[in-house]
Amino acid sequence: MVWQHLFGAEEWWAGSEQGIGVTGQVPNSRGPEGMAAAGGAYDDLGVELRTAGCTPALPHAALLAAGTA
Repeated sequence: MVWQHLFGAEEWWAGSEQGIGVTGQVPNSRGPEGMAAAGGAYDDLGVELRTAGCTPALPHAALLAAGTA
């Protein structure tokens, strides 16, 4: 199964901006300069991941299996 997770760049950055998880704790621990640098990197990545409709999309894939013993 293959799909693309569509997201808004603001939504993607919101958790990190609030210090949630490692992606939020590390930049926050480096003060305003760290947050600005991380925010710029997120913006750059969001541009790279844009679809034709200008919505960022993360490609995903999963292998689904079922069985019995």
